[in-house]
Amino acid sequence: MQNLSNDIVEIARKALKNIVATKRLPTPYVYENEFIDAAKKLKKDRVIKYILEDEKNLEEQFAMTMNEAGSILSSLQLTISMFEEENKENISYMNNSIEAIKEYADPAHLEESVQKLLAEVVNLQATNQQLMENLAETKKDLYQKEKDIRELETQSQIDPLTQLLNRRTWKKYLDREFERSQRYGNVFSIIMIDIDHFKRFNDFYGHQVGDAILRKFSALLKETVRKIDAVFRYGGEEFAILLPETPLEKAKSVAQRVRETINSTLFTDERKQLELKVTASFGVSDSNGKKSIDAIIEAADHALYLGKHSGRNCVQTENAPA
Repeated sequence: MQNLSNDIVEIARKALKNIVATKRLPTPYVYENEFIDAAKKLKKDRVIKYILEDEKNLEEQFAMTMNEAGSILSSLQLTISMFEEENKENISYMNNSIEAIKEYADPAHLEESVQKLLAEVVNLQATNQQLMENLAETKKDLYQKEKDIRELETQSQIDPLTQLLNRRTWKKYLDREFERSQRYGNVFSIIMIDIDHFKRFNDFYGHQVGDAILRKFSALLKETVRKIDAVFRYGGEEFAILLPETPLEKAKSVAQRVRETINSTLFTDERKQLELKVTASFGVSDSNGKKSIDAIIEAADHALYLGKHSGRNCVQTENAPA
C-alpha cells in the first residue's frame, strides 16, 4: 500500500509539471487526463489497475449477466421448437386415429374406437399442458434475466450516494449531444458546479453531515432544472449539468436560478439539529464554435476557476473577462 501511495505521488507530480509546462489551468478534467497519461508513461500499471478496477468489475458482471440471458433465450427457442414439433406429431396421430375410427364405424367396433379416441385426446391435452408449463417457466426466467440486466445497466450509470448520473455516463451523454450538435447545428450548453469550501463541512462536522449535504444539494439540482436537462455528479463535491438545445445566455439564466435556490436553502441535519448555509460556484459554456468536447469542458472549467477566484457563490461564463 505504501509503494502504491509513492507511485501515486510520483504520477501526480509529473502530471502537474506537464500542466505547468503547457501553461494550462489545473482544472479537474485537465488534471485527470494528465494523471492517466503520466501513469502510462511511468508504466505504473498497478495504479492504472487500481483506478479502473471498479469499472472492470462492473463490465465483467454485465457480461456474465448477458451470457446467462443468452442461455435462457436459447432454452426458450428450443422449448418453442419442441412445442411446435410435438403438436405436429400429436395432430398427425389424431388424424390417423380418426381414419381408424372411420374404418371401424360399424356398431361392433364403434364403442372401442370412441374409447381409443378419448384416450388419445386426454394424452394430447396432458402433453400440451406440460409443454405450456415449461414454456411459461422459461419465459419467467428470461423476464427475470432481462430485469437483472436493466437493473445492472441502471446501477452502472447512477452515483450511489446522490442518485445522480455518474461521471462515466456524463461522457456518454456528452458524446451523443456533441454528435447531434455537429450533425444538425444545434447549440447545447454545460454547467460545471463546485460546492464552496466543502472540505470545511467534512472537517468540522464529519463526513456523515458532508454526505447529507451532497444528497440535499443533488436533489435541489434535479428539482430546479428542466426535465430534458441531465444532472451528473462529476466527482467529490463537483457536479455538472448538460442542457440540450440551449445557448450560452439561457444556460447562464438556468445557472443563476440554481445558484439562488441553493443560496436560499438551509441545509439541515436532524440528528445533530444543524442548519447550515451552503453556496456554490458555477462555470458555463456552450458548443457554439467549438470543435471538440474537450474545448467545451475546458471553457466551462475556466469559467468555474474564475468564479472560485472572484469571491465564489457566483456564475461565470466562458466569455467573462479574465
